[in-house]
Amino acid sequence: MGKLRAAVERLIKTVSTCDEPAKVVEALEMVGLKHPQRIHLHGLRHIPSYPFTPEREKIGQNNFPGPDIDGVGYWSAYRKLAVENGRNAIADYSRTASAPFTLTDGMHYLQLRGNARWPFDLHARFKVRDGLYCPLRRWLVFFSSSQLLRVEAGDRHLLLMAAEVAAGQLERIVKATRRTDPVALSPRERLILRERAHGRTMAGTAAHLGLSIDTVRTYTKRILKKLDARNITHAVHIAWQLGQLDEE
Repeated sequence: MGKLRAAVERLIKTVSTCDEPAKVVEALEMVGLKHPQRIHLHGLRHIPSYPFTPEREKIGQNNFPGPDIDGVGYWSAYRKLAVENGRNAIADYSRTASAPFTLTDGMHYLQLRGNARWPFDLHARFKVRDGLYCPLRRWLVFFSSSQLLRVEAGDRHLLLMAAEVAAGQLERIVKATRRTDPVALSPRERLILRERAHGRTMAGTAAHLGLSIDTVRTYTKRILKKLDARNITHAVHIAWQLGQLDEE
């Protein structure tokens, strides 16, 4: 654990100086290589609170593959399989997980059958035998290995700590480089748009917030006009790019 702990401490001290996503990814990769089994960083994914679909996976914006991963090939195959077979069960599971877990742990817990196994089959296609998922509040970090992993509790904690620090710096870089817009949504407009982003209908949003449906309809029209959006889905996408759907 000594080499891994030293690498994590070094990351904590230096990652704040990284001003490009690639530098953050490389720094986190170096931490994984200090694990006794020399695990690789598979990637970091931003997972917002609203429904996330394959089309929203944007390499370099909310998805950052590890340096030794065929990012283009892997994510092209990922999107194709997600469209054909439905949601990624292990990614959904990571949203509720409270601690790091291995790919093998996830397979045993979920007991997936048939087409639902596609995330595991995809990993196998890219020679990923096992890996460690580090679930964070708005990010999912995955270290991968070509061999079965044995990650002690202390090492899991260290890797989770490194992942959290790296993801935090990455998020700061992403926010700083997002396109800016002089038009800002009001707190009430952001609240309503966030509710719609969660999948609630206009009537459901009104009931949940204790507003009349006419009030929600009026605010929705304002949102679409401010963001020059075609529809509510388009508005959610634009607002996310502007950082206006971030949790407050």
